[in-house]
Amino acid sequence: MGLHGKIESDFVKEGQWNLNTDTGIEILAGVTVSDGECKTYTLTYKSYAHGIVNAKCNVKGKEYFLRSLITSSCFRHAPEYLELQVIQCKVTESMAQAAMSDYGVNFPQIVSLSLGESASNDAVRQLCATAKARYEKLIRLGYKDTLSYNKDVSISSFKLGIMPRRLVIINAADVLFERNDEEIVNNLAYLCKIGRAVGIHIIYVFDSFDSITGDMTMNGLFNQCSLRFSLCSDVEVECKGAADETSVLCNMPLWGLRM
Repeated sequence: MGLHGKIESDFVKEGQWNLNTDTGIEILAGVTVSDGECKTYTLTYKSYAHGIVNAKCNVKGKEYFLRSLITSSCFRHAPEYLELQVIQCKVTESMAQAAMSDYGVNFPQIVSLSLGESASNDAVRQLCATAKARYEKLIRLGYKDTLSYNKDVSISSFKLGIMPRRLVIINAADVLFERNDEEIVNNLAYLCKIGRAVGIHIIYVFDSFDSITGDMTMNGLFNQCSLRFSLCSDVEVECKGAADETSVLCNMPLWGLRM
């Protein structure tokens, strides 16, 4: 049995892959420090769609947080419902470079890994093309978004197949904005706007979001990001969503698989 086959067998046995993404991608931010409950958010057509992680130059804490977010998402959502794309803007960092081997498993949900600035720019362009193709398909078939499309597919057993939601992690996103490349910024702005309808959800991970300046922070691009995560230490993250009256402090769970 291959690696993916073994993973699938273990997941079914352990009762995992038990979530679809009909109403969105459920992500686990951590365990709240105050009451010990899991703090989850759902990336969906409404309310939350995209997010920002401010690592505050905490490399170790950032890798813990991304490991938890990626592993928990892939651990809980079946591959036919979830696609994972990692755009790694700095080739020197290990998260995507190791093709997730550092996280214990090569997840079958992974559809794309991009390393380095040039490859990252190309990945953004290709993601735009994917978003446009999805939108054109939905319009051609008479649907306004993936939610309504997938609902009919599930009920009517269409031969068209589910349109999986895609979680896109852009790590070290500072690199994409340092040069203030108008084409890239416009592509990202387009993805933020169209993403809700076509089931593409972006999480920007900044080494230091506080240092980002320029028109890109003022033109509405980041207003589309309704989730904000700020690392407080190697093991704690402060979460702020639209429904949170105040920021919520969470411990980052270290997810892992029994192989």
